[in-house]
Amino acid sequence: MAEKISTKQAFLEKIAGRKHVNGSAWVIVSADGTVEGVGPKGGPISGDWSWEGDYYCRTIVFDGEPMLKDYQAVTLDGNTVTYTRDKGTGVSMSWTLS
Repeated sequence: MAEKISTKQAFLEKIAGRKHVNGSAWVIVSADGTVEGVGPKGGPISGDWSWEGDYYCRTIVFDGEPMLKDYQAVTLDGNTVTYTRDKGTGVSMSWTLS
């Protein structure tokens, strides 16, 4: 059963600093508030993140295109972390942690 990650401390302890992999894409969400990786087409992913209320909040540039700040609900099920956009009401994306 998936565990809701609802505090920055839990996020730092269980998820931050670990490589997230989804197919050929990967990202590292570092404890220092940065995000970096490679998208599915080989383009760079970069940006930053913070924790606000119950949500992971990220602002990234994906393949050279800036994406709006998004507040995401986070769940962890074993080694699978899922981020759900728009405060948990939008599209979800799952990553395998390594």
